[in-house]
Amino acid sequence: MHTYGRRFLGPLIALLAFAVLGIAVAVAADPRLLQALRGEGHYVHPARLWGALLALPLLPAAAQALARSLPERPFLGVARASGGAEAPPSLFPRFAGFRARVVALLPPMLAATLVPLSLAFAEPEGHLGDVFDESAGVDILVCLDLSETMQAAFVLPGTKPVDPKTRLPTRLDVAKEQLAAFLERRPDDRIGLLVFGRSAWLAAPPTADKTLLIQRLRTLAPGEIDGSLTALGDAIGAATAKLDGSPARSRRILLLSDGDGNVGLDAEEAAALARRHGIVIDTLQIGNGGKAQFFAGTDERGFPIYSEDDFPVNAELLQAIAAETGGRSYKATDANGLSRALVSVLDTLEKTTYPTRKPRFVPLAAPGYVGAASLLGLAVLLRMIFLGENA
Repeated sequence: MHTYGRRFLGPLIALLAFAVLGIAVAVAADPRLLQALRGEGHYVHPARLWGALLALPLLPAAAQALARSLPERPFLGVARASGGAEAPPSLFPRFAGFRARVVALLPPMLAATLVPLSLAFAEPEGHLGDVFDESAGVDILVCLDLSETMQAAFVLPGTKPVDPKTRLPTRLDVAKEQLAAFLERRPDDRIGLLVFGRSAWLAAPPTADKTLLIQRLRTLAPGEIDGSLTALGDAIGAATAKLDGSPARSRRILLLSDGDGNVGLDAEEAAALARRHGIVIDTLQIGNGGKAQFFAGTDERGFPIYSEDDFPVNAELLQAIAAETGGRSYKATDANGLSRALVSVLDTLEKTTYPTRKPRFVPLAAPGYVGAASLLGLAVLLRMIFLGENA
């Protein structure tokens, strides 16, 4: 046990000590590096840091193995200092025992350079506070219908899937896909997401973070809300209440639905309320009414089976809602039509400005290289002193 500890535990302790020394030198080179070490900053490539640190305990053993594999010129003189061959002249010939101990520390010292190097490779950045900027955009609340009728296939009549095992895209599938593209085209707008069926609720508050908003949009699924009825009026009322406190000059509601308001607040009264608060509503009718295919299950081969059912659309109501608030009404009967309608909505949106807070970071990779270079330089200096110039 004593031999095992001397062979492995000693180099590991030395490795950790030199790693701490390398980090200390890096922090001394730039004290702001402490922010990243304390978790106040962040790393651009954190996986590089953890990958290198996991391999760190293996390096002393690898260095020792390399020393034994080079009998002619042992790695850093480890074998010579331990009596494997006659040691060359050095500046301290009378302190061979001390010299052997110092030389034995050189492999873990070199291995420890990986710690500050890993820190540098991970590219730490320190947080220097927030800066305020003026961003141009519009405050928009997208109201998306999640009623049961949105599960109808959203294709032109007679369309068949290329693969008979593949289900046809539903109105909700296409709406989510096209809305995600719409959000990506509005980087400076604050956009929120409200869903409705028998009731209405806010799925995501208005935000400029489109990545999170798109992720939330794509997780929406039938069943998150009771879809047996369609509360158009409640959706407009809830969206109006949310946008009423916005300081933006332009506040819009984008209402996507394939049905009729048949529960809750009267939709036209809700539209009049939105107009009084200076909010414009654009409506987008999904589907053309009449019969549409509806997924009914699968056959014995696993192929989808569809039935046809009537899906009425109150186009007059959607047009009246838009007209009441000075907005526009659009109609889409397939994915391409929905995409064109959303592009048309984009063309009508005006700009406004509002203050935004953005974090400011400073790169702190250089101190890590300084720490690694200091350990490497120290190892070279000790080698020259204790092994001589010709070792």
